[in-house]
Amino acid sequence: MADQQTYYLKNFNNTCCYKWLSHCLSLHRIEVFQITAGKVITRSDDRKKTEFAIQEAGFVILKDKNLIALENIKQAVFELVQLQSNQSSIIQKSEYLIEKLNMSYPQISRIFNKYMSITLEKYIIKHKIEKIKEMIDDDSYSLSEIAYIMDYSSVAHLSAQFKKETELTVSDYKALDVKPREDLSLL
Repeated sequence: MADQQTYYLKNFNNTCCYKWLSHCLSLHRIEVFQITAGKVITRSDDRKKTEFAIQEAGFVILKDKNLIALENIKQAVFELVQLQSNQSSIIQKSEYLIEKLNMSYPQISRIFNKYMSITLEKYIIKHKIEKIKEMIDDDSYSLSEIAYIMDYSSVAHLSAQFKKETELTVSDYKALDVKPREDLSLL
């Protein structure tokens, strides 16, 4: 029977990634046991063949424990902003990360700051702004509803942070034909 092999992958966090990698591995006749955010577990006797197939599919395999932890932190922030709604304070956000990652906040912060050019708080804000843009573009929510969902104390607070981060007012952003988006995976 083939051995289970676990691979940690950089910026591997959505359904398209899962489907693409699963397809590419099947072309090489490599059985996928499990795919989750940032990780794939295969059943294969040939580790080099599996690594080649993963890299050929366009993914980067992480082997350093701190880089794996960094990807886990980034994934937890993504989940916090995309899947959670109305977290009432930065303390709760910190607690979410601590619980999700099973690490102390100083450990999380130290690893994040070692490899990233921005602070963890700024990274969370950037994710929130991208989520706000998504919600504005969807046109299903009022700005008041977006402010509540995204845990802003008021529309004015959301608007001020949006302007600070994007250099556009919310109205200016809505009026654009081509809306600028930031690829946070490049950070």
